[in-house]
Amino acid sequence: MEAFEKPDYLALLDDMAAARMNSLLICPKWSTTGYQSRLPYLDQQPSNKVIRSGNELLRWALAEAGKRHIKTWLSAFVTGFDLGPYKLKPCRQFEFVLPNGPAIQVAGYDLDTPSVRERAAEIFAELAELFPGVGGLCVEVEDSG
Repeated sequence: MEAFEKPDYLALLDDMAAARMNSLLICPKWSTTGYQSRLPYLDQQPSNKVIRSGNELLRWALAEAGKRHIKTWLSAFVTGFDLGPYKLKPCRQFEFVLPNGPAIQVAGYDLDTPSVRERAAEIFAELAELFPGVGGLCVEVEDSG
């Protein structure tokens, strides 16, 4: 969905509604950050369409889902980050190629790394503040030990 524009979201949501699906999980924080954030340790890739829109594209998609009676959830992967701005010592590291963008170094952290839990709470507080109409939040701590 990182490369989605309005027509892509509409096609997805219309197909979901036609299939009588009623729940959609969007992950705006995975190995990269897919929403405009004020948190200094989250990357802000200029190629991301939601970031370029000042989050309006994601707000619009969430509203369109609601019009179709599709419950929305936001998920955040809070143990993997772009190595550059996060600035904590990682447990592991790998390369990830962004859709229509550069390759970045992604670092993985376990929940015992100082500041990781606090930063996770900050991310979810920010998501709840920026997207108040979302129906739920999902915490992803994949491969965190």
